[in-house]
Amino acid sequence: MKIALVWGSSTGNTENAAELIKDGLGGDGTFAVCGSISDISIADLVGCDVILVGCSTWHTGETQEDWNAPYEAMDGLNFAGSKFACFGCGDAASYADNFLDGLGTLYAKFIERGASGGYGFTSTEGYDYEESLSDVGESQFCGLGIDVENQEDLTEERVTAW
Repeated sequence: MKIALVWGSSTGNTENAAELIKDGLGGDGTFAVCGSISDISIADLVGCDVILVGCSTWHTGETQEDWNAPYEAMDGLNFAGSKFACFGCGDAASYADNFLDGLGTLYAKFIERGASGGYGFTSTEGYDYEESLSDVGESQFCGLGIDVENQEDLTEERVTAW
């Protein structure tokens, strides 16, 4: 099975979550593609059986800057046959109106490009926010939501449960 784990991280929070995920799944040898999206071509994810993607939310709901060019490059790619799950960091207290929007934006793009979704959804329970593009209804985020700024003590537990 060909598994990819990629992330973008400005402050290190999403990278730290990715490292927890990587360790929980068996370490470096588990992945055909593993690392920061700034060091990996988005085309390298085509043909992977499972794609795990990490992205934090910046400013007023944008994806983390390492994802800007890969996001645009995805328009010519087809991820059909790949199971897709995502995780991301946000700050629900300071950005309650767009909490985890980066996560929702990337999720939608991968699904639009043929990836199979519905994997790794987590409960919205325990988060205090107003709106989120990652909220898919029925009290679910489209992936793992992490709020290191306000709930750092829950990060490892949430990652392990995911």
